Amino acid sequence: MSRESLLDLAMTAIVVLVAVAFALWMFAAYFHHPGTVWRDLEEDRTAHYMFGLDVALALRTLNPLAFLATLEQIRGWVPLNPLVLGTILAIGGIDHRLGILPGLIGWVMTIVLTWLIARKLFVDRRDGAVAGAVAAAFAIASPAFRAISADVMLEGLGAGLTALALWLYLRACEAPHAYPRWRALAIALTLLFLQKQNYWLLTVVALVLAFVGTAPRDWLAWARDLAAGIDIRRAIRHGLKDPLLLAAAATGLAVVVITLHGPRPLEMFGRSLSAYPPRNPLTVAWALLFVRLAIAWYRHRAAFDARMGPIGRAMFYWQAVPIGVFLLLPQRLQFFLMYVSTANSFPDQHFDPWLGARRYALWLAEEYHVGLWSAALAVLLAAAALWRLHRLTPAARGPLMLLTVSAAAVVLHPNMNTRYLASWIFTLWIFSGAGAVIVLHRLTARLSLRAGALATGTAVLALVAGHLAAALSPGDALARRTASRMPSDLELAAAYLPALDGIKTVGFLMSFGPHFFTTWTVRERCRCRATVDLPIFPVASVDGVRQAIEEWVSRTPVQRIVVIDAFDEHERLEFGWTRFQTVGMLQAMERQQRFARVATIWIPSYLAEVSIWSPRAAEGKP
Repeated sequence: MSRESLLDLAMTAIVVLVAVAFALWMFAAYFHHPGTVWRDLEEDRTAHYMFGLDVALALRTLNPLAFLATLEQIRGWVPLNPLVLGTILAIGGIDHRLGILPGLIGWVMTIVLTWLIARKLFVDRRDGAVAGAVAAAFAIASPAFRAISADVMLEGLGAGLTALALWLYLRACEAPHAYPRWRALAIALTLLFLQKQNYWLLTVVALVLAFVGTAPRDWLAWARDLAAGIDIRRAIRHGLKDPLLLAAAATGLAVVVITLHGPRPLEMFGRSLSAYPPRNPLTVAWALLFVRLAIAWYRHRAAFDARMGPIGRAMFYWQAVPIGVFLLLPQRLQFFLMYVSTANSFPDQHFDPWLGARRYALWLAEEYHVGLWSAALAVLLAAAALWRLHRLTPAARGPLMLLTVSAAAVVLHPNMNTRYLASWIFTLWIFSGAGAVIVLHRLTARLSLRAGALATGTAVLALVAGHLAAALSPGDALARRTASRMPSDLELAAAYLPALDGIKTVGFLMSFGPHFFTTWTVRERCRCRATVDLPIFPVASVDGVRQAIEEWVSRTPVQRIVVIDAFDEHERLEFGWTRFQTVGMLQAMERQQRFARVATIWIPSYLAEVSIWSPRAAEGKP
């Protein structure tokens, strides 16, 4: 191994060690104070941990049926994160303090890959090292990026897989005919799809644009040849005779009709029917089309493989086929289409690019950088790199497309959230690193070689040290989160869990509606797949809610009922729940005769009252 290669390896090892050290520091902070993360009853966080916990319980009990059943239940999200988290919990122990490890793994991946990608933008190794160091410093110091990664959320690992796909794409472009490299990229993209589907779409679109941009005229000629070889009339005639295509078209038309009709019931043959949203019909339509495509592939496999070439075959067999099979599972296609479209927004959110641009600019400046000076420096350096884009290697096209596509997508989408920056913000820092090289070259152009190197090293060292010092300061986002006085959800769990020891079936009535937080806390406590009944009642009058709850109490098989009244602290507007419904819930429990109150716990910090109810035959034995 050459001296230059050893030096490259040593510098990469330093970046890895620094990233791992920061990750261990973040993990230790959460491990000792997990309540700093478990706040606000964040539903996504709760669901992600619960699914990972259920996977872990199935693995630890060697129960393949429970394992498959858990994966099948993960419909609103995708299964990679629960599999990673479940494996960690199965090996390390059932403990929510391990819940942030998948995010931290993704965070370390992002830091290291940001360094590696930035280095590829320059031919000169020293320039690449400067770009990588500056980019990695911005990434490590980012308060919001560390906060979202040191959490039980999907963004950390999603960003890591996005960066991995970009890195593998750049490596594959260096050897266009190397099938193993394109296969590795396809596998990474498939994993990204199974982690965050909207991240996958942004990455695929960006990489396709970057790849086509390498030779746009050749691709245009290829598209013309392909279109010229298609006989549309003949295809239509064959399609009208194909029962699978006709069935798929008919089912697809039904999906369109149901979607346009909306949630209103359909009147058919004197009966009121409702198939909205058309999740299963959409899956049926895709299944019919999938079978037809599989038949066509089987009949013309040799010609298909020859036409696709090594890149196309890798993308088809290692990405398109696995994703196509996954979308055959019930309701997966509907959730995929929802997440990658404007349907993934709230009724009060609307198309407003100007508002989106202002909000994301504010979040970029105030949350993703250690200060306004850092944000301004990052943007100005990135602008310098883009202004002198011709001085960068062709590898710059990949991160540039990802930055452009992602920024446009988040600004145009009606659903706005600071965490939507997390998956691609590293591309901005990559160009910040490249801009630092260009600016330093300009500033040191008239200095001698030794003086220029000394000035460059001093400037880079100052920038890196300044950001790392700011990241460790008490005013950092993670430090502020730890010091927050907001009550932790774990305080709520600590009130009811001791009364549920040995109980395998529990019911919860909550003023903020059903919530998976109670489910995972009970299951973690017993290290078992306890049955947690979370009844959903219609939003009605006090009397209507009271009657519905009394009926549920009369037939529920649970061994305990936990009633939580925390309305003043948590109002679940998406359920339309109001204080009147909460009054009905409390009145129902006082009026029913099957269960008796055996304990009442007031939690001042949480502004909540928790009451424990046991069957009257077991009264006095909570």
